Amino acid sequence: MKSALILLFCVVSFCSNAQFEKRYVDYGLLRFQGNLAFGAPLTRSATNMYFAGDVDYYLKGNVSVNGGIFYFVNEYGGQDVFKQNHSLFAGFSYHFPTNNHLDPYVGIQPGVSLSRLNSESLLFIDVVAMSSFEASINPLFSVHAGMNFFANKYFNVFVNVKYQRGKHFSDIPAQSIEELKITLGLGYMLWARKGYCKFRKPEVD
Repeated sequence: MKSALILLFCVVSFCSNAQFEKRYVDYGLLRFQGNLAFGAPLTRSATNMYFAGDVDYYLKGNVSVNGGIFYFVNEYGGQDVFKQNHSLFAGFSYHFPTNNHLDPYVGIQPGVSLSRLNSESLLFIDVVAMSSFEASINPLFSVHAGMNFFANKYFNVFVNVKYQRGKHFSDIPAQSIEELKITLGLGYMLWARKGYCKFRKPEVD
């Protein structure tokens, strides 16, 4: 995962050396993606894998509204704490102005998790049996930062790092779902303004 991040940043840095007359990002840009994501729980040693997707719509004033979903696949190298650990987010991002095709941003996304403890985990083999409900929906808070590089009119390469904070609550002791999630890969986009919906950026604002 570290090697992939380093490679992606090298590609973006190389591409950013190209000269452009003005910023590529503008209002009406609809960006979306679906990729694998990895999570590192911050209270225990493990790696989570997710199917992740998000959508981002750019408004005027360097702001975009966005939403994302993480579908839990499995936990590796840990104690298999959760059988389900899905999450849904919605919020906004601020995009720092540039004069090229790079698009760095930061944002805030509150969300909810649908989590279920794994009764077969060695941590809970006795405790979960005492619970009347293993699964619950719980609030999350998250902040994220990342960078997009818009390579052409059809796709972009991106990396996103999200810090989420929350707990799985039920009728047994609460379990932390604090986590650092990393998503990277290819994203796609359209330009969607009133009376205009195409891959090519409108030439006239």
